[in-house]
Amino acid sequence: MENYSKIDVTELFHTYGNDFQKYISDAEETIHRLKSLAAVNPNNKTVQRVSDDADELLNNAQECLKHMELEALSLPPSSKQSYTSKVADYKRRYNSSNRELSSVKLGLHSSNDIENDGSKVDKYLHSLSKSNNKLRNVVAIGEEAERVARDTKVNLHSNSDKLRNIQGNVNRVRTELTLSDRLINIIRRNETKNKIILYCIILFLLIAAIVIVYFGVFRK
Repeated sequence: MENYSKIDVTELFHTYGNDFQKYISDAEETIHRLKSLAAVNPNNKTVQRVSDDADELLNNAQECLKHMELEALSLPPSSKQSYTSKVADYKRRYNSSNRELSSVKLGLHSSNDIENDGSKVDKYLHSLSKSNNKLRNVVAIGEEAERVARDTKVNLHSNSDKLRNIQGNVNRVRTELTLSDRLINIIRRNETKNKIILYCIILFLLIAAIVIVYFGVFRK
């Protein structure tokens, strides 16, 4: 079963690797085309479309990198080193293409009118920031996987303590409910006694009134 899982992981890794190489090769060709177009007419609408195509190809390549890194993390230590080395090579190639595209974009921005420079530079910086964030996310995936593994054991122990505390709280609530029921029963019994006493007093007063009226009539 372990060998079967390993085969599945390596097959997935190679599948993502083939996809990455296709995306990165297409991206490199698109960037080369972008540079040629930008040299002729940087304000042409086709330039922006080709730039967007290059961005999309690099984003797809980056997604493949994320998946490859996750697959490599799930391999045993004996096999992990060679695959992580491949991921590192792919990252270097991706970073090189990303820097080249960023350089071309910067050149496009610098060739525009001064009136539009501010907004376009902001857009470029935002795009660059997103790319940097994505790269940081790729690195964070590996760190997060290790952290989750460490935290799982701690969380299991913590959850056991919480369950014991919850059970203790439930027992205390049950005890308090029992005491509350007893108190309510005592209050109800006292209320019944008070009602009986009140009815007796009323009956006594009624009889006394009848007697007084009766003797008053006979005396007349």
